[in-house]
Amino acid sequence: MIKIDYIHIYSNSLHCQQIFTGFSLLIKNKILTVDNIKFMRLEGGDHFFGEPYVKVLMNSKIILFDCADSFDLPSNTHIYSDVDVIFKRSFKKDGYNMLDCKIYPYGFNYLVYDNAINWEFWMCELKASFFQKNTIHFFVTRHSLLSALFNINSSRINLSWNNIENFSCKERKGIVYNTRLWNPQNARTEEERERRLILNDRRIKVVSMLKKEYGSEFRGGIFADTMSKKMCKKDILISNSSYKVKNYLNVLKNAKIGISINGNHAAGYAFGEYISMGLGIVCDRINNLLPGEFVKNSNYLEINDDLSNLTEQINQLNTNDDLCNIMRYNNYLYYLNNLRADRIVLNALLYVL
Repeated sequence: MIKIDYIHIYSNSLHCQQIFTGFSLLIKNKILTVDNIKFMRLEGGDHFFGEPYVKVLMNSKIILFDCADSFDLPSNTHIYSDVDVIFKRSFKKDGYNMLDCKIYPYGFNYLVYDNAINWEFWMCELKASFFQKNTIHFFVTRHSLLSALFNINSSRINLSWNNIENFSCKERKGIVYNTRLWNPQNARTEEERERRLILNDRRIKVVSMLKKEYGSEFRGGIFADTMSKKMCKKDILISNSSYKVKNYLNVLKNAKIGISINGNHAAGYAFGEYISMGLGIVCDRINNLLPGEFVKNSNYLEINDDLSNLTEQINQLNTNDDLCNIMRYNNYLYYLNNLRADRIVLNALLYVL
């Protein structure tokens, strides 16, 4: 059994929920013990959004899980000044030479909860919610009965780990891609504003192409909000009910191919969901390095920057069941070995031991 001296939590950010769930499952299954789980206020941290970091002391080594979207290191150097090893979600090939510690890729992130509440984690997240002023939201989303009663979208009742993973050999049909647009007016920098404009344009083009080429075989579109209604044709928008997690997961469980367009930084949550559901994947170039063997043409087919081969790549999987089924199986194996919440945490800990 692995012994953890402490786990320090710096926010109840949903970016960290996969790690909380992973540790919770490992504790429940008696694979590790934890002496102390504690919420820590980070000096100079983002008091509204919280800081998506988890720090662990194990075997006299301090490990930092960095679940931020950005490829950059945290601007607040306090968080990693004393660590020995960093596992970073958005991990690039270079640019971390200034660190005194070792740094490794963490892997794909996606939102997932344990079926049962681990009360030590829950109390730490509750303390974080007072600090971040989101206590009511925290109570409702993390509680199974309350989230079911109020029909909360991204909540424990919908996103427990046994709802996320699903692989079967039955025939599947359909191409899925649900997305939303980023408001460039909310960007913090001019660089981010430009990135959002480019990203929005790419997403609109992809959905329009899929709708035109595949008709009713395509299940998805762009979430209809005030901005998207102004920018998009009505036929590529999807309703609030289609965007509900429960409905979306049902679509994934029956879909054959998932499309992934890079998010504001690295690959978004949908990528991890596609893998856990055992879908064939057609996606943008993967910019972040990953743990384990996740290989082009084996686990996914890549889209050109100009989208010129989008339908060609989809048709490869859509018309060749053997090719698609092999990819689906490869992806589900990757999920079991490298991505399931308990496995992604355990692999990181074993790498340090």
